[in-house]
Amino acid sequence: MPGTLIPADEIVAAMGRATTYEGLKAELTALVGDPWSAKLQSFAELSAGWDGYNAEPPSSEAIASARQLLASADLPPTRVAPSVIGGVGITFKKNGRKAYLELTNAGPVSLLLSDGVSEPHTEPVSVEDPALPVKVREFLGE
Repeated sequence: MPGTLIPADEIVAAMGRATTYEGLKAELTALVGDPWSAKLQSFAELSAGWDGYNAEPPSSEAIASARQLLASADLPPTRVAPSVIGGVGITFKKNGRKAYLELTNAGPVSLLLSDGVSEPHTEPVSVEDPALPVKVREFLGE
């Protein structure tokens, strides 16, 4: 979980076992767990009207798609939250830029890209598209 303290000797041991960046990432995730998994799972416990109005809770499909996207993004999100239109919203911010993904209960996924200066750009995307995480990282200047 975010804020979890890991003893230095465990981190050093994980670094010694890993031979690649991906290996190190897996080792460290095993130590602390997936920081977004519990948050995403908590969305399944929401009921209709969770926002004080009429918002539907995220569906199990939207939650699974969000989990898949976060696993492939290789970039920590700034925010993960239920969406008032029914689904999950994931925000990435860096270098004054924002990428927001809206994973709806109905299935479609939208990407909004904003640099805070020009008109924001939106487009439909697919969580299964391997180019999606690359596009987000490149837009953010990663």
